Amino acid sequence: MKDISQTSELLTVDSSITRKRKNFMLTILLISAGIFIIVYSCIIHCSANLDSVISVIFLLGFIVFISGIIMIICPSKELIYKLTGEKIKKQVFYFDSKEENEVMETLLKGNFDELKIMAATNNSGQLKAEIYFTKSADFSVVQLQKYVSYQYEPIMEPYVSKK
Repeated sequence: MKDISQTSELLTVDSSITRKRKNFMLTILLISAGIFIIVYSCIIHCSANLDSVISVIFLLGFIVFISGIIMIICPSKELIYKLTGEKIKKQVFYFDSKEENEVMETLLKGNFDELKIMAATNNSGQLKAEIYFTKSADFSVVQLQKYVSYQYEPIMEPYVSKK
């Protein structure tokens, strides 16, 4: 049984889900700002009593530059629904095992607001509902999982809903 909490398996549930890299503009901006701050701190000429301030500015520029490099090496990706181009959001709710049938019915109906109200009383529980959905509610993937021996395991196949 597929486990949609793992992104690689979620992508195999439906062909209309894709991963897309986030915009590189922030990364480019961080690297450029880091280089500018480093160069500025090397060029600036101040009296000897301000050397510690220049060292702090240089260190700040170096940290900003390294942050940009890390963002290039380890880019963050977001899930996209191909047909509308919308981002796919994720919600997780926990329930008591006594509510399994009611939670399953509500999940399959796609009534996520009702699930949210039901889950408000439980912060942790034997059941976990994972929901991936678009803002327009045109697309959703849901799965109910049960806590078994130190981890949650799926008790139903992922259910895909498209409008």
